Amino acid sequence: SDNRSHFLYALDMPRMLSRLDSDQRRQLNEALDRKALYYLRKFVRNVADIRSDQRWAASCAPEIAELYNRALDRDDVQLAITPMTRDPATGRAYIPGSSIKGALRTAWVNHKLQTAPDRPRRPREFEPDLLGYRYRDEDGRNRFELRADPFRAVKVGDCLLPDNSNSIERVQIYKPDRKAGAPDPSGIHMFYDVTFSALDGEDIRATGRLIIDQRLAGRRGPDRGRWNFRNCVADAISAEQLLAACNEFYRPRLDDELKRFPHVHEHAGKLSEIAAALTENQALIRLGRFSHRECVTVPPRRDARPKHGSTRSLVSGDLPLGWVCIELREV
Repeated sequence: SDNRSHFLYALDMPRMLSRLDSDQRRQLNEALDRKALYYLRKFVRNVADIRSDQRWAASCAPEIAELYNRALDRDDVQLAITPMTRDPATGRAYIPGSSIKGALRTAWVNHKLQTAPDRPRRPREFEPDLLGYRYRDEDGRNRFELRADPFRAVKVGDCLLPDNSNSIERVQIYKPDRKAGAPDPSGIHMFYDVTFSALDGEDIRATGRLIIDQRLAGRRGPDRGRWNFRNCVADAISAEQLLAACNEFYRPRLDDELKRFPHVHEHAGKLSEIAAALTENQALIRLGRFSHRECVTVPPRRDARPKHGSTRSLVSGDLPLGWVCIELREV
């Protein structure tokens, strides 16, 4: 595909600088003295050795490579690219376990809301009340015991992505009432290091580990000091329950996104087919900074409708970001 015909490289600058000879160091000092990015960029472009100085690389479309090359000669263009989380030693991209755990937690909080007493809750007490780690002290005041949070028992490891699974893409803001060809309402160019997906005809898989310590929900809490809970954590969670909670939370939000944004449905309707074909050991979640409001917040009451944003952040103006299928296999 076009997105694999060009590459952008992230350089290991300390490594490159460590091998400069005396003449190259002189050129570097001269470039620094001129106090303009153009001269530094020109120096790096002339001196860098892609094979030895490369930290990591990601493919990009020809138009992005052309835009980047043109902008190298302009001091007023920052050329900022937001990289995906990567191993600092190897440069390999990965999905942080903390990001996955956060998505699981949001779905679980929503699940608990569906069966909890329907009453007003202060924002600060919302999660502690639903997850069970709120208690009242001797004076009748609400207190929270983070050590009793059920998600203390849930551990999610980082998921390493395979080589050549990423691409540098332009992310654009899509607004349904904006005319075709109108400028991006954000007014800026945003470039991100993202993974390919099924919408590109690719099959990108990352493997990690989910561990749930069921003993904490069945073991009595500490005897010393004041412990206001029966066991070490306030509630038990199973992997199967988490999968069900994820589908309960995220699948309606995908359906709603495709319904509210016809342009997204036109280019990413395949997501609906993927979601409909999920098996018992699979679930849909959404990860990353472009997950949008309705996928990272829970309504204050179970009968309240989720609050949606009026725009979408789309790759190349067409494809939504963050939708992920997770699959559990017992090891």
